Amino acid sequence: MAGSGTSFDARLSTSMWSGNRRLDDESGVLHLLGGMKIERALTASTAMSIDGYLASEEALPSGYSEGGGVLREAYLNFKRGQSQCRLGLQIFAWGRADVVNPTDNVSAVDYSLLSESDAEQKLGVFAANFAYRFDSIVIQALWQPIFRRSVTPLPRLEGFRYVTNDPAGARKSGGVRLEFQGESVAWALSYFRGHAKGENLAPDPDRAAQGLLDTNHPMTDTLGFDVEALAGRWVFRGEVAYNSVEGSGSSVLASRESFLFGVAGVERDFGKMSAFAQISVRRVFDYQDPSLAPEPLTALAIASATLNEEGRRSSLGLGAGVTYGTSDMRWTWSIAVGHLPGTKEISIRPRLKYQISDTASCWIGGDWFGGAREGAIGRLHENSVVFAGLTWSFSRQAGTTN
Repeated sequence: MAGSGTSFDARLSTSMWSGNRRLDDESGVLHLLGGMKIERALTASTAMSIDGYLASEEALPSGYSEGGGVLREAYLNFKRGQSQCRLGLQIFAWGRADVVNPTDNVSAVDYSLLSESDAEQKLGVFAANFAYRFDSIVIQALWQPIFRRSVTPLPRLEGFRYVTNDPAGARKSGGVRLEFQGESVAWALSYFRGHAKGENLAPDPDRAAQGLLDTNHPMTDTLGFDVEALAGRWVFRGEVAYNSVEGSGSSVLASRESFLFGVAGVERDFGKMSAFAQISVRRVFDYQDPSLAPEPLTALAIASATLNEEGRRSSLGLGAGVTYGTSDMRWTWSIAVGHLPGTKEISIRPRLKYQISDTASCWIGGDWFGGAREGAIGRLHENSVVFAGLTWSFSRQAGTTN
């Protein structure tokens, strides 16, 4: 009989935040978050994985009225020879660039989660995921029969209430990815068709007059390319994605517009320290200037364009960051900065962590967003926070052989 084994990872965090990530004026947020991940080999070729967390109300996605749990992943993994198949709720990580990933649109994201790590904000989507390896080439195909949206913070507007409209009828999505993995160069071509995971503001004038602001998730076809090249201590990364959005440019008020989004960056390892810099370009097609919308719809058109990052036909973004760790990895600190020169927007995100013991760590940090309110960064003014927390982690592995 085949051998089996189980790994168990648990994590408990308690932290204090000066505010939350829901674009409101709440302050002094104290919350608990407990995470658990279990992986178990069922047979020599089959395994299961479950990953989720329990949290206080402030840490949960919008719409939760009380503390509760969120399931991030829960899938079965079948592997035989060079082929692998996963069925269930799973997280996908397409793309290679730092921070900004134009091709990574398969998984959902909870942007409101109170966590010091952006990686923990990802949410799994239900999918059948098949991959096959030919030496240095990997072909991946996936199908998503069930829609799961991202949690996007929406500004609170007095006198208005948001109405979320998830895709009706057939919600099937899918994609393919061809990846080449070499010794110093790796690249991938990808295609994904599905409803946009993020909420897009699509107000109807008549419903807006009743105080109702509708959101939707338009069908989008994304063709992407990403590449990574190693040269000694240097790493060069790039991604570009063309997004064709159904109904692009049909309405200055309610439609999402097709766009091209690219990013290029470089990272350098200096031993205890590493640094990266990158540049991004976004070009909106079928562009409609929201400021030209007729009154009294101008304000709504600008708000819609801001949320959908369509306020300008073209935009340029700059980013940089530094990470440092002591030799024993007791102390680690990092800072990441983003800047949009066209609108003079800026974000600054420092982090400092101290490993108290093998199981306990403490951390402090902050997020500061500044600039024009009608911009991708500036609209997050109310989400500027400072925070501090303690984390306890526990891992255990057990195995049996028959």
